[in-house]
Amino acid sequence: MRARYRQLTSLVVGADDGGPFRGVRKAVRIEAGGTFVVARLDGAGRVVRIWFALPPGEREALKGIVLRMFWDGEEDPSVEAPLGDFFGASFGKPRALHSTPITIAGGGYLCRFVMPFNSGARIELRNDTAEEAVVLGYQGEPYLRVGPRGVYENVRSPATYLNADRRGRTEIPTSADPDAAPEWRKVNGSQVARWHDHRAHWMGDDDPPAVAADRDRTQVVMPDWVIPLELDGRRISIIGDLTWVPGPSRWPWLAGSLAVGAVTFAAARRRPWPTLVASASVLLVSSVVEAAGVWAEGVESSVAKASQLAVPVAAWTLLIGGLVAYRRSPRDGVMLVGGAATGLAWLFGLADLSWLGASQLPTAVPPHLARVAIAASLGLGGALLAFAVVHTRAVPAFTGPAREPLGAAAASVSRGAEDRLTLRHHRRVLLGGVAVLAILGVVVTAPDRDAEGPPAALTVVHRDLCTVLARSATEPVEASAMFGELVHDPLHDLAAATQVRDQSGAAELVEAEQRVERVIASDPSRVAPELARLEPTVRQAVGALGGPIAPCEGREP
Repeated sequence: MRARYRQLTSLVVGADDGGPFRGVRKAVRIEAGGTFVVARLDGAGRVVRIWFALPPGEREALKGIVLRMFWDGEEDPSVEAPLGDFFGASFGKPRALHSTPITIAGGGYLCRFVMPFNSGARIELRNDTAEEAVVLGYQGEPYLRVGPRGVYENVRSPATYLNADRRGRTEIPTSADPDAAPEWRKVNGSQVARWHDHRAHWMGDDDPPAVAADRDRTQVVMPDWVIPLELDGRRISIIGDLTWVPGPSRWPWLAGSLAVGAVTFAAARRRPWPTLVASASVLLVSSVVEAAGVWAEGVESSVAKASQLAVPVAAWTLLIGGLVAYRRSPRDGVMLVGGAATGLAWLFGLADLSWLGASQLPTAVPPHLARVAIAASLGLGGALLAFAVVHTRAVPAFTGPAREPLGAAAASVSRGAEDRLTLRHHRRVLLGGVAVLAILGVVVTAPDRDAEGPPAALTVVHRDLCTVLARSATEPVEASAMFGELVHDPLHDLAAATQVRDQSGAAELVEAEQRVERVIASDPSRVAPELARLEPTVRQAVGALGGPIAPCEGREP
């Protein structure tokens, strides 16, 4: 059998000609919510081999297509699992797998489990990608909706505002009403929702009493927490335990880091060039591994992740440049390597020092590998900095072209003075570079106090709204379409940014936007007055975040 998945709404299935599958069409389409019977076999027999193939990049099929097998006329399937889970590709992540019963290779999925039956068998594929899941809030109201069209949140649900803060201390606007009909606001276009659910994590400021009494023992803090959902009208629950898992002692890691630093420093004093190359290479690899793990685990946009890599990339470039410069001028090269190593030790060592003693790490790489990278960054970065400081004392400075002899004493005094001046200059440059990298590291790793506000691009929403408002006077239907294309999503981003600082202002903005959408849905020809009411609300929200802005042209402030 061959399977091809297209646009999350259909599945193309084929079969090898011959055998019990002779006559099956090479390709059929399973619409969203539909079912295709791959094989219907009568009498006694056994299934000995099942094979599917998916084209590259079609990972969603592994989660959205359900494989079901019925034996001997049974009504409920004996096998019912997502296609990927059945073949060992859990969470929709295909990876090479070679074993006797299961093989995943080259986009193909092969099963060799022997499955006998006495009076008949039916194997089918069901396309569940059209189903929508609704997460229920704390009072049973619809809170989140996740489906093929994206993730939506109900602005009338109190959970929308309570979950904006990890401690649940956000003020709930008066417009929130769990008994009101849902008003959905689009969060993103993916099919993944992430939120703080206070039913599944510890809400106190201090550790739970049992943990505070014994931090070295694994123990269940909150047994059987429940998050209710509705899946296409069916009530289901996510159930789990919140467990305290003690982390390892950080002291062996710190001792190992100190030992690595001491050995590196001693080796650099004896054989500078090979030691610099080896230690800088290990430091570079360690920091890249740690950065890659954080990148893969992060939930921010790619643009936000790339901006966080600006300082590490500068340090990596400086580190490589220092090694190149060492062959021409050892003092300059060591200075650059020492400055870059200090920055990397700060960004990937000191900033993540708490990881050495934590059991759960926010990284996609294995925890032990992340701790090794942190210890290596600390030890090697400190050793290279120390060697750079010492090396500036030991290596003579380049003092320019030869001068006429001034006598032995005078020449000695002159050269000594120039050496001291050059040494002082190199130290200043080294310390200045270290200071700059340290400051940048603090800026990058410190909590972003201004992250609550919107990016500058959000202010464009008012300009686009003015354009739509001007068009609505003569062409309201076209203006309604422009509103959906230009204003809808940025307006939601603006509301989310405003919510952090001004709950009532965010609620007012959402209500005004919802009025516009209701008019567009019912009678687009009447959209102009609602757009006019929305404009001052948007202007006020943008002004509160980034300073006052002028009203649309031709409108009174």
